[in-house]
Amino acid sequence: MTAGGLAGLVCTTPLGALADYTGYKRSLLAFSILLIVIACGIIFFWSGALAATGSKVLSCAAAAAIMPSLTGITLGMTGQKDFPARLGRNEAWSHAGNAATALLGGIIGYHFGIPGVFVVMALMGAMALFCLWRINPANIDYAVARGLVAEESGYTQSKSESFRYLFTDKSLLVVGMTLFFFHLGNAALLPLLGQSAVARFDVNAASYTAGTVVLAQVTMILTALWGRMLLREKVMARFSTWHYWHYPCVDALQGYGIHLGILYLCSCLTA
Repeated sequence: MTAGGLAGLVCTTPLGALADYTGYKRSLLAFSILLIVIACGIIFFWSGALAATGSKVLSCAAAAAIMPSLTGITLGMTGQKDFPARLGRNEAWSHAGNAATALLGGIIGYHFGIPGVFVVMALMGAMALFCLWRINPANIDYAVARGLVAEESGYTQSKSESFRYLFTDKSLLVVGMTLFFFHLGNAALLPLLGQSAVARFDVNAASYTAGTVVLAQVTMILTALWGRMLLREKVMARFSTWHYWHYPCVDALQGYGIHLGILYLCSCLTA
């Protein structure tokens, strides 16, 4: 998990820049999906620490390109005005897919074991590629996808900021610190919880892990849709003063924490 996290950290900036620059965003996204399926296959066909580490590094590195590529495609299709609401809908569908995958993987894994989970992942990868193929490239404005501003004389570059801006903008600092502490304290707890439960209580690994994932993802679906509605009403700024203590479920905290952070950042950047 540490090796994968470091790989994702190292790859996020260069792959994000590549996703922003390239006009082949769909191809980059498709290649990343294929790499993740291959990474799952490494665990299926080989065992041992080296295979597990290589699989995690490959999947996290590939995943680093997915979000900026998908965000660029979305922005290029909707424009700045409709982007926040569209992002909320995208997130809701994304987590619905995650929940469905986890549920199906848990059922298949319970009856057929871990090999069945790999088959589910491969099928989901194939379905993702099909959906990507259905996106018409002509509907993507690659200039808008890069943050260019449309004017009568053509496109002009929007105002760029130096790296110092990252440390002086209060909205970015609040979101950055929130996500930083979230990942330190909670992001890794879910897989560790599954490993501990399997080791200590002899539960079914596939079904138990699937149950925890489904609970978190369902919470995220509701939060994404709620945030989308609030963004349309221009009231997301008030969330910066709320506190989310004493929730009874760690998974619910995970769903609310990560999505309110993302949607709050989106509202700040598009205000």
